[in-house]
Amino acid sequence: MRGMILAMIGLLLAAGADTQPAAAQSKNEIIKTLAPIRTSPTRGISVEPAAAPLQRDLPKINLTITFESGSDRPALAGQKLLDELGAALQDPSLKSFRFLIVGHTDAAGPELYNQQLSERRAAAVKAYLVSKSQIEEARLTAVGFGKSRPLDAANPMSAENRRVEIINLLN
Repeated sequence: MRGMILAMIGLLLAAGADTQPAAAQSKNEIIKTLAPIRTSPTRGISVEPAAAPLQRDLPKINLTITFESGSDRPALAGQKLLDELGAALQDPSLKSFRFLIVGHTDAAGPELYNQQLSERRAAAVKAYLVSKSQIEEARLTAVGFGKSRPLDAANPMSAENRRVEIINLLN
């Protein structure tokens, strides 16, 4: 079951690989990035293939949340960014949505270690948002991808690859 869920998440991440850079870090910037794009209603009927929901672009943002070295405890700067994220997720424009929290690492260290570290950090972000920002736990799902999905593939050791991706699941 876990393998199937990770495969579906992989499809979601692969679809719309363009994500916002880590520079968007204030509450308002996070809201703007994660809010779904509103389109005006039409009277037309469209037929989409069954796989379309997995291929749509989902609003997402990459945040560089700093952690203590080799740890899943957010550093002070990371906590400040998580506070901004928590405030954004409480905003009325985002309050009805569920979010995927995806942990990523750079390529330093063994694959299993990075996988487990990314999972622990994603879970720590979720726990922080639930406890400090009062986000409903059911709105958040945490997964880790280790070093398998670098943002800067040309430089696998880049700090840019150590990030947490927040994806609005639009439901």
